[in-house]
Amino acid sequence: MNCSETSEEDLAHMFKSFVSEGDTSLIDYMEQYHIDLKKHMVEFGTYEYNYTARGLDIDIDGMTTVKGLFAAGNITGNVRGDISSAAVFGHIDAESAYRYIQTIEEYDVRNHPMIQETLTLYSAIMERQTGAHWKEANSTMQQIMNKYVGTEVRSETLLKSGIKYISDLKKYAHEQLKAENAHELMRCLEVLDMLDVAEASAISAEGRKETRGKCHNRTDYTYTNPLYNNKFQTIEKDNDTIKVAFRDKHR
Repeated sequence: MNCSETSEEDLAHMFKSFVSEGDTSLIDYMEQYHIDLKKHMVEFGTYEYNYTARGLDIDIDGMTTVKGLFAAGNITGNVRGDISSAAVFGHIDAESAYRYIQTIEEYDVRNHPMIQETLTLYSAIMERQTGAHWKEANSTMQQIMNKYVGTEVRSETLLKSGIKYISDLKKYAHEQLKAENAHELMRCLEVLDMLDVAEASAISAEGRKETRGKCHNRTDYTYTNPLYNNKFQTIEKDNDTIKVAFRDKHR
């Protein structure tokens, strides 16, 4: 980034935008190490766009397939996550959520089976005397994803193996993860969430029997299937059953 000829007005706007985007750590870093963008060039980058806009499926009111759960921004899969789209759907979500809440009767969730199951899991992780550290599960998951669900080469053999190993790791993680404090509990739960996402990614990749884009190269299906053009791939968990399908994009 070369800002040597950037006006003071534009620089001021840039720094103000950093705050709006939650990037105050960038400002702190430049102040701490006396980095002047008028004098110093800075290396920078961004996430590959292909890794965004893959997430929750929302309807025109911003509601996901889970009743009462609304989403906007990069977390959505069928709407672009740009700032303008995120702002618009953020506004829509707020109004939609308010209307939805009016239709729901008050309910004490403390005895709900899902709440009780969650409390049991959290307590087990905290109370185990011996067990696995969250870093063990995290690093193992990363190795499985890199080796079997990587974006450079994919095949049915690799993906099915990856799905099996992820399933095994999820089972071991639920049975063996151990936390010494609240911070480690948070990390354990984060790993469990990432394992769910890893499983969904692997199953979706195995179900897409074609090559498409830069990140999905199937050695057993080398061509792009035109029948999948203008379609979204969806994945949904119903109890213990995971369903993968394709649906038309709504224009």
